[in-house]
Amino acid sequence: MKSKLTLLAILSLPLFGFSQRLNVNAGTSFSKIDYQRLYGDYFVTDYEQYFMGVNLGFQLDYLEKEHFYLSSSLNYLQKGGTKEYVFPSQTEEKLESSRLNFNYLSLNTVINYKLSFLPFEKLNPVVFAGPRVDYLMGYNSSLDLDINANDLMFGINAGLALRYDFQKFSLGWNAHFLHSFNNLADINYEPPHNWHKIKDLSFSTQLSFGYNF
Repeated sequence: MKSKLTLLAILSLPLFGFSQRLNVNAGTSFSKIDYQRLYGDYFVTDYEQYFMGVNLGFQLDYLEKEHFYLSSSLNYLQKGGTKEYVFPSQTEEKLESSRLNFNYLSLNTVINYKLSFLPFEKLNPVVFAGPRVDYLMGYNSSLDLDINANDLMFGINAGLALRYDFQKFSLGWNAHFLHSFNNLADINYEPPHNWHKIKDLSFSTQLSFGYNF
């Protein structure tokens, strides 16, 4: 784990040489997971209610031109879901909640397009999109589920950002749609009636503080 983090840090160093802005981003992630379990001839779906986690890290902006610029970011990202269970008893029904969340180190690079046709002087609205890779750091389950999750997730990071520029600093707000191409987990036990599949639907909002080089 430490060697992989060191490698990511080394690979990020060249970006500092021609970066034009360093941003610190912090916010929340909102996600739910589609945990499909096949028992016999029936599907059971769990954790379809939203889970709120964190999404924080840093971002480098570089190669900024009149209408476009590139951004690369490294974030700690949480994704997951919750489910409520009702336990009947002789006196009353008891409601309990279960949580399943996955913790990732997320690396992405996006191309940003400035909406310069809008009549703003220092407020810069942009739309962005690009590839994303999430490396699994671990997961937490309130029911102590044993899940063989995929170590790598591949997807896209797309959304909208607002940036207000001062002379040396900038303040911003980002909204991300985090679509994944593969599943959080693909589990095929023996016998076949223990087949599981876990997918996610995730998005995030962040506040951003930037320093202009």
